[in-house]
Amino acid sequence: MGEDALSRGHIVDISSDLLKNFASKNLEWFLDDIENHKAVKALAMFSSGGSSTSPGVSPSGHYSDVLGGSDKGELQSAHELKGKFKTLCSDIGTEVETLLSTAEQFQTNLNLIDTMMTEGDTQAKITAATMKADLSGVGSGGTTTPKT
Repeated sequence: MGEDALSRGHIVDISSDLLKNFASKNLEWFLDDIENHKAVKALAMFSSGGSSTSPGVSPSGHYSDVLGGSDKGELQSAHELKGKFKTLCSDIGTEVETLLSTAEQFQTNLNLIDTMMTEGDTQAKITAATMKADLSGVGSGGTTTPKT
């Protein structure tokens, strides 16, 4: 619903509930999904240079390293492939961590905005009540009739 209004250029009401729900449900789900995804866990195992022997076997039963040949130099290209693959996984892992950190900061910012909106709403109500009290005596000195 909000997306349609945005795409059409209409005003979108950003409510406190919308911010809280997005931060606590949507972003929380996103963070949990990434942190617990088997591919992300396998990526971490590959980037740590796990071995094909225990504990290098992931819970899914997949080996956590490239099994391209011997590490003893018989097949240099396999050794180089393992190193490059480990570097690639490490680089991707760093980007995943950056993504998680950014999403967590976004979640924190949404909660902060929610707090600010709630406090602003409370202050506006207090200001309106004060204004009502201040203006209540304005008309008590007599009535004026507007000129026609």
